[in-house]
Amino acid sequence: MTRFGVSLTIALVLLGIARAAPVLAAEVRHHDLSVSVDPDNRAISVRDRVSLTGGGIVRFALNPALRIVWATVNGAPVAVGGRSGMWSVDLGPHGDHELTLSYRGRASPIADGARGGGLLAGPEGTVLAAGSSWVPLFGGRALFTYRLEADLPRPHKAVAPGRLLREEDGPSRYAAVFDFPHPTDEISLFAGPWTVTERRHGDIRLRTYLDAATVDLADTYLDAVGEYIDLYSERIGAYPFSAFHVLSGPLPVGWGFPGLTYIGSRVLRLPFVLERSLGHEVLHNWWGNGVYIDHAGGNWAEGLTTYLADHLYAERAGPAKARDMRRQWLRDYAALPAGRDMPLTAFKGKLHDASQVIGYGKAAMLFHMLKGEIGDAAFDDGLRRLWRDHRFAAANWDDVRAAFEAAAKRDLAPFFAQWTTRPGAPRLSLESAEATEDGLTVRLASDGDYALRVPVVVETATAPRRATAVVRGGVADLTLDLDSPPRSIAVDPDFDLFRRLDRSEMPPILRDVTLSGTAALAVPGGDAETLALAGRLADRMLERDVDRVAADRAPPNVPLLIIAVDPEALGGYLDAHGLPGPPEQVAGRGTARVWAGRDAGGRPVVVVAADGGAALAALMRPLPHYGRRGHLAFEGSKAVVKGTLAAPRGPLYRDFAATPR
Repeated sequence: MTRFGVSLTIALVLLGIARAAPVLAAEVRHHDLSVSVDPDNRAISVRDRVSLTGGGIVRFALNPALRIVWATVNGAPVAVGGRSGMWSVDLGPHGDHELTLSYRGRASPIADGARGGGLLAGPEGTVLAAGSSWVPLFGGRALFTYRLEADLPRPHKAVAPGRLLREEDGPSRYAAVFDFPHPTDEISLFAGPWTVTERRHGDIRLRTYLDAATVDLADTYLDAVGEYIDLYSERIGAYPFSAFHVLSGPLPVGWGFPGLTYIGSRVLRLPFVLERSLGHEVLHNWWGNGVYIDHAGGNWAEGLTTYLADHLYAERAGPAKARDMRRQWLRDYAALPAGRDMPLTAFKGKLHDASQVIGYGKAAMLFHMLKGEIGDAAFDDGLRRLWRDHRFAAANWDDVRAAFEAAAKRDLAPFFAQWTTRPGAPRLSLESAEATEDGLTVRLASDGDYALRVPVVVETATAPRRATAVVRGGVADLTLDLDSPPRSIAVDPDFDLFRRLDRSEMPPILRDVTLSGTAALAVPGGDAETLALAGRLADRMLERDVDRVAADRAPPNVPLLIIAVDPEALGGYLDAHGLPGPPEQVAGRGTARVWAGRDAGGRPVVVVAADGGAALAALMRPLPHYGRRGHLAFEGSKAVVKGTLAAPRGPLYRDFAATPR
């Protein structure tokens, strides 16, 4: 299943088409595929022998770029009806049947990327991705197994999820056969002009399929994959597949599928890929590709994987790194407008930044709070139970809850209900903190009728005192005995609780504008070419067609994106509207500067100041990926300064004047 960067839109649309059609009962059990690809001509030819149970006329979806050549049912020729993506065939009497389909077509150029809908080919590589309906998609959600034989001209090699049964690398052709014996609902195939490096890790075949520009990374990635597999096998259960492969490709993405990950060559060398993203994809072989997601009840796997991968690696780097990650999740949520919020049960997959804030960040915080609620030992036992009970089967949030309830030996229904079935988050306040002769009395309050366990840290002259305030009915009273007078109190100082941050706890970031869904664009001093470039960049940053306003007529309450290449016009516009200039960290740096701020009324503003049209055009690809930053400077397309202003201590912190006892 796709995990980070790949759009789910095509899959959801095609599923909608298939389910909307009047489909008779037809349960697919197995696909036996023979696939031939001519990358230079983008030609694809497929023969699929489908073992299924059903009868009468059944319908199936097939990518519109592919057309049926012939079909048979149980070896006898049969007519196929339909066209342009939706087809039908008469299976005859109800029972077990073998439907053989021969179809062919041309993929989109690999350069089309996401616009190609997951059916891409060219000299640089081939992508036949799950969700593109390159394999017939029948109605329903039945799981199946498959066998896939691929044939391509050298120097191209092919790889698919599954056990490699046979491989022939001849003088002019390459062929390989893969078997996937586990129940699944997706099939993907990749190919490219790769160099293959292999290593055995116990019974697991590890491989890299890397292009000439990245082949020197083979041993580094094989080492890291082995370490990640060992880490999660020990914590959760044995690695579920026979192999794990790392593929490089021309698309600037990171995708995860059972037993393999596809990573863009341009990002393969970046440290975060090896240190975080790779482990995230390895872990998805347990959560998502090993225990499947019952999407009807929401996607729990992205949050659990984010917590057990990204957050774990931050913890290993030190408590401060993990604290910063949790604060960033809360900061992302604070930038999300109420109209774009949703409960975790409504999150299906990452379609845009707003959904990522919920499905990754909020869900990861849920699991962090759950571990604090039931303890480390019960949490790890819950992970093992979830894996053991639902391996190669679908699970929903109720199944996740049941696994942790069994481990903790307690009812967790109220905990899961308040965090998964409703949008929103509580807002905490420190109502009072009064020093007494021998301690401290504290009152906390929250809105939203949440039951909360709130960490409290009191600094004294001797040692910090840690406690937990239990909020019920919107209030918690806490009395602490202390050995020495209190110096300060901090409520949730490490951001262990999913909550709404106070404005003072969140310095401006780009997402304050890019997530708003209502932002307007102003282009001071822009000519026609600049206006066109600015409009394209704004569309990418805001993930929608943006409204452009005259530079002097920006609505006062609408978040504002300002893009300019004329420094004099930009300076005049900022001065006239009382808007902040660049922070000292980026002032005068690079070929473009970007910063977030607020006007006097608190309206979020993002400014992009580029040294001409070329510098502005260079931001098209990288800038939309930096929404969590408060300021940046670019040299061309490379970010040379990345930062966010430090947040002061908020209203959940209080200093005391030390007094003698």
